[in-house]
Amino acid sequence: MTFLYRCTVLKRRQQHGPRVLYVADGRERGALDGYFRELGEAGCARIERVTMDRWPAYMASVKSHTDADVVYGKFHIVQH
Repeated sequence: MTFLYRCTVLKRRQQHGPRVLYVADGRERGALDGYFRELGEAGCARIERVTMDRWPAYMASVKSHTDADVVYGKFHIVQH
């Protein structure tokens, strides 16, 4: 069985629900690194908080590009 994984970056908005900012194929670090490259150093510096699952490749990407606090979703904590 083959699974297709997508890395999706959303921006949470109070009134209109989430907005999709970026989508990439795969679960490797490069999938999320591409978003940070597009955002640039100044954009990455503005990120305060990231909610995500505990996938090591994503954690490494977030930590290498931002100083953001990482919050793990309840679903992902219970699952692991």
